[in-house]
Amino acid sequence: MTVIAIPLLVLGMVRPVAVSIKKDWGGLMAYLGGLIMAIALAVAANYIGSERSFEGIRFFAAIAGLAGLTLMAVVLTAAAAITGAMTGERLMSQAPYSRSVIMVMTISLLGVCFGGVSGLLISM
Repeated sequence: MTVIAIPLLVLGMVRPVAVSIKKDWGGLMAYLGGLIMAIALAVAANYIGSERSFEGIRFFAAIAGLAGLTLMAVVLTAAAAITGAMTGERLMSQAPYSRSVIMVMTISLLGVCFGGVSGLLISM
């Protein structure tokens, strides 16, 4: 899911000045990428408590934990989108548009891979 979400989010957030003749799909791509990223992070974050048995969990504690982890996923997605947009804006002033987009996408994918590998190593 993140392989789809990151390019959509980057292409939606890092875009050149819109030409009034063309229809701008950047906002829709940014929303769709952000939604997919938030869903992927929420699913990954909610696996943290999956090792506990259902008998030992209280309903309201489970709902509070689910809400907290989902909120954390939304906040992380917003932080990634803001950071990516700011980085892309600074890169576009120094490099062409295509190179800026490729650099932001590469950094984002490497960050997700690094986070996944470090999370796997911590859980072992």
